[in-house]
Amino acid sequence: MPVHSCPRGRQQTSLGHFLTLRGVNSRNGKNRTLRILRLYSRIGRALAAGGFTHVIAGSNEIFTLVLNGVMNIFTALIYHISPVLIGNILGGTGLFAMLAFGQIQEEM
Repeated sequence: MPVHSCPRGRQQTSLGHFLTLRGVNSRNGKNRTLRILRLYSRIGRALAAGGFTHVIAGSNEIFTLVLNGVMNIFTALIYHISPVLIGNILGGTGLFAMLAFGQIQEEM
């Protein structure tokens, strides 16, 4: 990973530099950054273990089936695209809320 100098004069990797710019690092920056990276890792493993899909990536497969005549558009939208879209909206909102709270919890 390339190394960048951050405003505080310390050397950080690209990820550390990005997290600093996002306001993740604070007085105990290393501990806080590590906690957030662990959270990302846990969420990623849970999504992979559950076999959850993303509406944009999964819609490519579904619409290919529709275009090939294997599935009609009603079935694709009602039984495949809509549930994933609702799950992505609710899950994304919850994930964003957790990460935002994690970044400002010390200030509250």
